[in-house]
Amino acid sequence: MSKIIFLRSKLLHQPRLLSTWLFSRTLSLIVCLTLSVYSTSHAQINNKFSEQRLAYTAALQQLQDGKIEEFNASLQQLKDYVLFPYLEFAQLDHQLRHLPNQEVQHFIEKYRGTPISRKMTYRWLNQLVKNHQWQLFVDSWDPSITNSQLNCWYLRALYRTDHKAEALAAVQPLWLKPSSQPKACDPLFKEWIEAGYLTQELAWQRLSLAMDARRYRLASYIVRKLLINEYHELGTEYMAAHRRPGSIIENTKVLGFPEHRDKSQQIIVHGLKRLARKDLASSRAQWEQYRTKLPFTEQQQLAIHKALVIAAAMKEDPSDLDSQLLEGDADDTPEAIELRIRKALRKADWEKVSFWINLLPSEHQNQHRWRYWQARSMQELGIDRRDQPSPKQIYSELSKNRSFYGFLSADLISSDYAMQDKPAPITAETMNSLKNNSAIIRALELFAVNQINDARSEWYAGSRNFDAQLLTSAGKLAEQFGWHSKAIESYIQAKYWNDLQARFPLAYKSNMAKASESNQIEMTWLYAIARQESAFAPDAKSSAGALGLMQLMPSTAKQTANQIGLKFKTSDLLKPDTNIHLGSNYLKSLLTEFNGNRILATTAYNAGPYRVKRWLEATKSNLPFDAWIETIPYKETRAYVQNVLAFSVIYGYRMDSVKQLVTSLEARQTL
Repeated sequence: MSKIIFLRSKLLHQPRLLSTWLFSRTLSLIVCLTLSVYSTSHAQINNKFSEQRLAYTAALQQLQDGKIEEFNASLQQLKDYVLFPYLEFAQLDHQLRHLPNQEVQHFIEKYRGTPISRKMTYRWLNQLVKNHQWQLFVDSWDPSITNSQLNCWYLRALYRTDHKAEALAAVQPLWLKPSSQPKACDPLFKEWIEAGYLTQELAWQRLSLAMDARRYRLASYIVRKLLINEYHELGTEYMAAHRRPGSIIENTKVLGFPEHRDKSQQIIVHGLKRLARKDLASSRAQWEQYRTKLPFTEQQQLAIHKALVIAAAMKEDPSDLDSQLLEGDADDTPEAIELRIRKALRKADWEKVSFWINLLPSEHQNQHRWRYWQARSMQELGIDRRDQPSPKQIYSELSKNRSFYGFLSADLISSDYAMQDKPAPITAETMNSLKNNSAIIRALELFAVNQINDARSEWYAGSRNFDAQLLTSAGKLAEQFGWHSKAIESYIQAKYWNDLQARFPLAYKSNMAKASESNQIEMTWLYAIARQESAFAPDAKSSAGALGLMQLMPSTAKQTANQIGLKFKTSDLLKPDTNIHLGSNYLKSLLTEFNGNRILATTAYNAGPYRVKRWLEATKSNLPFDAWIETIPYKETRAYVQNVLAFSVIYGYRMDSVKQLVTSLEARQTL
């Protein structure tokens, strides 16, 4: 067992709870006094609208049920309600296809500059498309609209109302996009191409955009349908380099177009980057040949060099990493040096860890991450000089920070964790300003009646010019309404990091407590996962398809549900109780799979159990936990694990139940 593990195991048993508890109690009293202004404002808003809120919900149901007379009566009663514009919108939208233009235009002008006006504009324009009212569409057009589909319909409407030249001249910016455009654009693009506006250079530009954006189906379409002659040949080589990276090896054809050197360079860079993942040695050898034949830009050289370095680092035994890093002009970039440091950490080569850290630019050396590892290397090497801070002094300085490395350092010197909890300052003037901001009040009410997308639009409209003071005050008001994700977002925008009640809320507490008890897992850990995954937005949806508070993939949720005998629909993942129930059960299964080690279970929650097992095989259970986390190959997963562990500590503080960053068992286990 390394001495750092022994030291940490010993230090983790030191009692530090009493002073932390006393500080927490004192601060809680201060927070309660400070929040009285917020609570009063929340209560005033909530009490003012509670009855109207119920009547509003009932009115929408009346309209949906076709009870028009009852709805009209409710509409009259709610004229002074802050969400009255949304009732008017619902009424117009209900009969939009039959309305005269004047009524719609009156509504749009009445609420000009608000999200509800913009929403009606979108609905009205789409209705005009359905009605084939092209001149009215042109007359009703709002130039500020950025929606691609509506922009295409506008140009098509122009085209159909004897403005063909004007319409076709405006097509290029719409066409020159990295992704496929809506089908409504297809007829417009067809006319544009047939009119001779599409050049081969434009087609290549879009191919490049598509390849950079990884829209390979679109890229393939462009090559097959739009490129001719030498452009088609080059495009074919481009797709071959992507699909079969080995085709780039000694490819003389791609060099056979001297007037298109820029395109040849694109193809070679793309192919070599792809090849590096499959055959590092071949990619490196080909790069040495190609770089003498074409004038690659500095950016292209850096891109290939980075790909080669990462490919070397990702190998289980990157024995040739050092030689690769020493080649080329980019070997002293911070990224390359950091890869060297992590390679040295994997081998517990503390001399090289220290050496490479000292070669980092000063701004990187001063980051908490690398100061911590400098202290660790000095400690392992027994370095303690009078002319520089000792490891203990560095740990002491770092321990004053509320961060992963701050908490690690505090453990090593048996110091209290620094929470730096300080509620955001407020003033009566700020709160009065918010109470008079109709967009913010509408946003809070829309959130209360579960119209979340509309609430977000109103919030953005009302807060886009806020300074830090107004942002934190508005965030606190959102927190009081239970809109935790918006509160967290507001504090991030304000760059105010020390209000822990707002930034780390005890949201969905009964669900979390039930899940914690039934699965016998720490509630602080559950909170940390949910905070990292979604910031407590119950309707969160990731680009990969993960859903809800704990960002579960539907396939994972289905497998977990089958294991516990729960019937559910994918849409149920947007319900907090279902999401927490399934997410906590999945966490429990991961914790069991990895023998109770939260570090590994957290890593698996983000990257998948298979990858974690593969990484454990690569490290052969030789690394202390902090080095194992630091050398996780994926930057996103590395940050994820560090955040979750740190957030667990913060939630321990928030719940008056001080938790260690890692347990003594986790600290002792080598990974």
